[in-house]
Amino acid sequence: LQCGLIASNSRYDDLFDASTVAAQITDENYQVCLSSETAVPVTGELLRRTESGPVMLEGGIRLSGAPIRGGHVVWQEDVSGEVKRLAELQDLNETLEDKNVVAREEYESEKKRLSLMESNRLYNRMQLETADKIEALCSLLAQAKANDDPEVEKALLCRMAVMGAYVKRRNNLLFVSESEKRIPGDELAWSVRESLRCLRLRNVDTGYSVELEEPLLFADAVRLYDTMEMALELCMDTLSELYLKVGRNGEELFLTLIVCCQSDLSSLAGPALTVTREDQQTWELYFHFREKAGEPA
Repeated sequence: LQCGLIASNSRYDDLFDASTVAAQITDENYQVCLSSETAVPVTGELLRRTESGPVMLEGGIRLSGAPIRGGHVVWQEDVSGEVKRLAELQDLNETLEDKNVVAREEYESEKKRLSLMESNRLYNRMQLETADKIEALCSLLAQAKANDDPEVEKALLCRMAVMGAYVKRRNNLLFVSESEKRIPGDELAWSVRESLRCLRLRNVDTGYSVELEEPLLFADAVRLYDTMEMALELCMDTLSELYLKVGRNGEELFLTLIVCCQSDLSSLAGPALTVTREDQQTWELYFHFREKAGEPA
């Protein structure tokens, strides 16, 4: 305008027609009044749809519009490149999603496989460590079925109950050790309590005290529990009273058992287990070893 190539305030229709911008000017009813040479002809219905937002045409052309005084201006933009790249990104996203689905399925499959392997490992270990007790239980069950004497049957059932509680609780200690490095003292206390409760079938008076504020290693907990079970199985048939205490004495763990029975418990004596006969029916067992090292004190 300033250099005089375009006459001021005249021939704007020629200027608009020659513009490289693909645009159209319409009246309020979307009747085209002016159109640039590069604009693709579009129906009035499509022009009207631009009121609610851009409209995509064939060939990647985006149609947009805006109101002006007395009508509307509608312009066209070639976004085919962006549409192509968007389609490529969508294809890539679908490919990645498919790969993610496959990866998730493989992960879940591997997770299940490892879980089964771990379960099998634990079950195999439990079976191996309690195989003798399971075999003994089967033998006791067969004896109970074949026996008609109520007193003998009651004694067998009591022995089975104590042995069954031991198998259950020992395996539970193993499960706990898989998730925790050390066994809480309460876990051992609950194991002792369940074993001793089974002695009620024989009207045995029992008492116990587990004083372990700090947790202990699985091997140490099992060593204490196994020693208690060994003593119970030896004296159970003649047992009338029992008192048990578990605790720490410096760097040592100890188990004390006061037992009233007619059985001879002297065979239990060993490097870490002292067996003392207090009188004709009273025995004191004292089991102790260094914590962590697991060796006899």
